[in-house]
Amino acid sequence: MLDVLLAGIGAAVPAVAASAWWTARHYAAVTVEGESMSPALHTGDRVLIRRGARRAGRGAVVVVVRPRIESGWRNDAPASGGLAGGDWSIKRVAAAAGDPYPESMRRAGTVPEGHIAVLGDNPVSVDSKQHGPCPEERVLGVVIRRLGSRRPVPPAARTGPDSLRGAGEHGDGPRPRPR
Repeated sequence: MLDVLLAGIGAAVPAVAASAWWTARHYAAVTVEGESMSPALHTGDRVLIRRGARRAGRGAVVVVVRPRIESGWRNDAPASGGLAGGDWSIKRVAAAAGDPYPESMRRAGTVPEGHIAVLGDNPVSVDSKQHGPCPEERVLGVVIRRLGSRRPVPPAARTGPDSLRGAGEHGDGPRPRPR
């Protein structure tokens, strides 16, 4: 009887370890610092992200490598899986590849392939307005939910030319990025 119990435990331990490894590779919890996403997110809010740029379409909230003041996103290493020591920003995707630039960026044309334009919900946010489009390889992940609260991460709260409200085909929210 003890042999059967130990065999069951021995089989469960690797399964639990594999599950924990898979979860850590695909998801991460991030604590918001700063007010660039106010009023949607505030300092101390915790969010769960799915790693990678998949589904980083217009309206999605993403965690990206913080651009360097002197060079923006140029010459930065791609986002790595580790959060420790990372210098990250949390922003909303305002335009995906092929979309026209938001008016606040004061650029003509469309977002290049492999890039996204990211803006903070707070109009004084430092984002693609100053640094241009963000390469998708600089995206650590896409926010999928707020942690410790039943309140979802709301859609963009700002109004005006860069508002993401009504961006869907039927005016019902952000439109997915074409694949």
